[in-house]
Amino acid sequence: MTTDDDVTAAWKRLAFWASEPVYAEQIADLALVRADWDRLRTALAAEEEVSWAKAQEADTLRARVAALEAGGRAVLQLINESRGVAGLHRNGDVATWDELRTGGRYEEWLVDFDAALLPTPPRCHKEEHP
Repeated sequence: MTTDDDVTAAWKRLAFWASEPVYAEQIADLALVRADWDRLRTALAAEEEVSWAKAQEADTLRARVAALEAGGRAVLQLINESRGVAGLHRNGDVATWDELRTGGRYEEWLVDFDAALLPTPPRCHKEEHP
């Protein structure tokens, strides 16, 4: 693989030959090619840096999504293993999950949770609400 030092040494050798009129035009053309090459290499390095930053951001977002999904599963497990929330109404009654989930009488408590977790939020099991 060619290193930057190799390229610099080659340019020094070309500078010597540039003093010869026969080679001056070709070497001038090579200098333009070298300038283009340097611009492209700089642009590529900048793109690689942006790509790396985007990859890091994507990894962070994937980790955040995984944590949110795990939290959602934990809450669903809690919902599935309990009747509801005691003390929510401050009257000693248990607020059942059917009342608190989407379609329930107090759905405003968990409607965003249902929307975030499920493609179609569950409907309340009760046929009518008072």
